Parts: sequence; structure tokens; C-alpha cells
Amino acid sequence: MLRNIQTFSTSTSSVTPKPGSLGDKMNKPSTSDGSGNGKTKEKVEKMRQKLQIMTTGWDDLWMEGITPWDLGGSTPLLWHELCEQKPPRTSKILVPGCGAGYDLATLARYSSLSSCDTSGSVVIGLDLSPTSLQIAAKHVTSLLRINISDKMDPSPQKNQPSVELRQGDFFSSVLKWELNNLVNGTSSGKKGISPSDFDLILDYTFFCALPPTQRAEWGKRMSELLQPETGRLLTIVFPILPEEAERNKGPPYPVTIKDYQLALEPHGIKVIGTPRASPHSVPSRQGKELVCWWKKCDESTNPPPSRL
Repeated sequence: MLRNIQTFSTSTSSVTPKPGSLGDKMNKPSTSDGSGNGKTKEKVEKMRQKLQIMTTGWDDLWMEGITPWDLGGSTPLLWHELCEQKPPRTSKILVPGCGAGYDLATLARYSSLSSCDTSGSVVIGLDLSPTSLQIAAKHVTSLLRINISDKMDPSPQKNQPSVELRQGDFFSSVLKWELNNLVNGTSSGKKGISPSDFDLILDYTFFCALPPTQRAEWGKRMSELLQPETGRLLTIVFPILPEEAERNKGPPYPVTIKDYQLALEPHGIKVIGTPRASPHSVPSRQGKELVCWWKKCDESTNPPPSRL
């Protein structure tokens, strides 16, 4: 059952999000928060019940439309974080548990704003569910057609990276991540992906879908996939619930910053700066999520601490 877990998920140096810009055009999420409040709580309970009896796990939920984690659009805070933190745009990007694919379009658009040639860049959305990948293909194709602000290059096809939708297990070899759909560009192929290859990994509602017993393995896997020193991991820590919340009831399982630290720090991945709330979180998730950037340190000069 553990292997059936998936997500709940011109020059650019002065690019700043503003009303009417790409971030607003591409990001129109619903008010659902996926954490178990109001009507969403009923959907979450139905999802948990279904997972107990379904033989094919999460794919059945996508086929039946039982997806309380799905915001209905990319979270606005992602676009703002990318523009403010400015991770490399010519890169390989991974979104495990990509779900409906909204964030893939945001990441691809961000990469396309590079003044450099991004023909070698690729955004990979990974998911176990073939149904979710079919949905993602439609969303990404549609979203990438949206023109950006007049002050930016209005030709979205000019400099876009490849967007690959791959079906596979996050914890398995990258060679087993089968190409399900190629939305744009040319496939990197199986040999084009290797461990420690990703410049940026986004985790939003993937970590919280995993049973707590699998978090250490998640941290180890992130260390294997992330580029040393230059690679960045962006985690949107969600759902952060009151201390009295039942910690082992999920998905989604309640999380804390310490949970991520315990999983990542033994493998040399350290937090950058201070975890913080974002004013761009959707209203229903404000106060329940924090933005946290991580960096994989060079173990030869900064060995990771012992496993806690």
C-alpha cells in the first residue's frame, strides 16, 4: 500500500508578480483546502474510506473525482516564490505527485522567461495515477497557451522547456519512470535523467500523503535526486494543524517543520533561512502552511548529522 501513495499537488531579473500578470492569469484555485474543514472534511473522510477498500488506490479516486486536495489551479504563492527567490531557470525540475499538473505549467512558464536558451530544460511531473496524468496533460497544454504580461515576451512557445508527464514510483529508479505524455518539446528519455540530477524539486501535498513511517525514506530519496550545492528543494509545509490533532490519521497527515528536518537533515539537506507564511496562500490554507527552501550540502565539506 505504501507504494500506492501519491499527492493530495525577455530578461527576468526584475520580474515581479502583479495584478493581471501571469501569476493571476494562471492561478485561479478553488477555496478547497484539503485539510479537512467544512465540506472538505466530508470529502477527506470519503477519500480515506475509499482508500481502505479500493484495489487500485489513488487512480480510482481520480476516476471518481474524489480529490479534496486539488485546489483547481496552481497555488499563487508558487509563482511569487519563484519570482522572489529566483532559482535557476535553465534546469531540470521535478514535481513528485504532480496530480492535475497546474504547478507544472507555472514552473514551465517561469523557466521560459530565461534570457538564455532553455531547450535543454525540462519540467517532469511524476505520478502513479495514469488518470491524473491524462488530466494534467490537458491542463498544462491549456495553461501554457496563456499569454503573459505585456512587459514580458508574449510568445509562450518561443523559449519553453519540455514538460514531461511520467508514470512511476518516486522511490523507484528513475529508469522506471515511464513517459506517459510529452506536452512540449523533446523527451529527455530514460538516459536523460539520473540521480542527483534535479536543480529544483517542488513538494506540495506529497510529503503529507505519505505515512509517517515512510518519511525517512522520502528524505533519503530527495538527497539522491537533488543536485549538490546548487540544487534547491521547495517544500510548502501543509497541513500544519493544532497540536491536539491526531498525528497518525491521514492522508493528509498533519506535519511540522521538525518532521521535514528529521527526514532531510540526516542526508545533508539543510533549511535555507527561516520557514515563513506566505501572504499568497489561498485563503482556506492561510495559517496552515509554511514556505521552506532547502539546499543539499556538499558532504565532503559539511557532513550530515547522525540519524536522529
